[in-house]
Amino acid sequence: MFKATAPAPNFVYKNCEVSSGLNVQAWDKYRDIIAPHDPTLVDQIRYGFCMGVDRNHQISIPYTNHKSAVEHFDVIDEFICKHYASGAIAGPYKVNPLPVTIHPSPLQVAISASGKRRPVIDMSYPQGKSINSAIPTKWNEIPGFTGVFSLPTHDQLCERVLDLQDPVMALTDLSAYYMQLPSDVQDYPYMVFSWRAGLWIHRRLPFGCRSACLHAQRVSDAVCIVYRHLYSHHVTAYVDDFPQINERRAAGPAHSSFHALLDELGLARTPEKCVVPGDDRVCLGIGYDMPGRTLYLPQQKLLHVLTVISDALSVRVLKETQLQTLLGLLNHVGIVVPAGRPFNAYMYDVLNSVEFPVTLDSQVCLDLQMWHGFLSSDLTRCSAMKRHIDVPVDID
Repeated sequence: MFKATAPAPNFVYKNCEVSSGLNVQAWDKYRDIIAPHDPTLVDQIRYGFCMGVDRNHQISIPYTNHKSAVEHFDVIDEFICKHYASGAIAGPYKVNPLPVTIHPSPLQVAISASGKRRPVIDMSYPQGKSINSAIPTKWNEIPGFTGVFSLPTHDQLCERVLDLQDPVMALTDLSAYYMQLPSDVQDYPYMVFSWRAGLWIHRRLPFGCRSACLHAQRVSDAVCIVYRHLYSHHVTAYVDDFPQINERRAAGPAHSSFHALLDELGLARTPEKCVVPGDDRVCLGIGYDMPGRTLYLPQQKLLHVLTVISDALSVRVLKETQLQTLLGLLNHVGIVVPAGRPFNAYMYDVLNSVEFPVTLDSQVCLDLQMWHGFLSSDLTRCSAMKRHIDVPVDID
């Protein structure tokens, strides 16, 4: 039951259990293992995760979708069909079905790192009056969360490799992860979008919500805590990606037992992205050569970086998001080529000090030409670019 004036988030007053594909009974079974690390997590799995919206914040959102959603309407249609069938979204409604004012956010279609088009609810639009602007930037102000929010680093994975005599890596990926995690019914007015003259309500965490990544990582961390408690094998989590680095003799059973735990908890995997233990694996965009104890940049990533650099040098005029994307890619390359990082420093100064769109000056162009020349000088060599794994790096 939706209550317009609830005294606290749903997991606090426990008025209305929410539905999802998660096995709440299994999560309850492991409550004592999880509670010391995240006391409210199991209750939020049962009653929904609170987005943390400040209801006193002025929210004013134009009632139109972005151009990309209209141009790629088939992507939106496919998204709605898939997640309506799973119960993750509800609708369509001709009029507001809730007893309070709703705040629909515009839809857009973005390109993922893999090059696939994906629908996104733009909860950061418009700046200053969006739903995300009403969500605290300090995670300890989100109801129900205590502790420090952090993501693992490549350095931590490297340390694990160095600790083992004969390491291999296995990978597990969760399917449409945010759409598996239930949202608080009190947040429904802020989880609305409009499509084909109908209103739709997200019943799971929307991709585009500022606090969705926090809650997803909390669940992933809890899975790792339970697994390590039960089996004492290695696993770590970067939101929906779970690399496992174990000795070869134990890696197969460890991978199987981890999948068995995911099945018990009701977390769905993407089978084609789950990779059995092996010597050479690409994890979070970086290649791991386990026998050689080295990292390398996969060729597909290398070619993509070269294309983005060439495009930037060709047009010379970049929007803020384009420069951010370019720097993000170069930082990723810097994990494998740390000597190249100083060539990004001036671009950061540009990003932080100018108005956009910006025309790239001669120094930025020289830095980009250096990167392009180095990466394209010997494509075969660069596609297997390696460095010793014991140099500390962070995931950017």
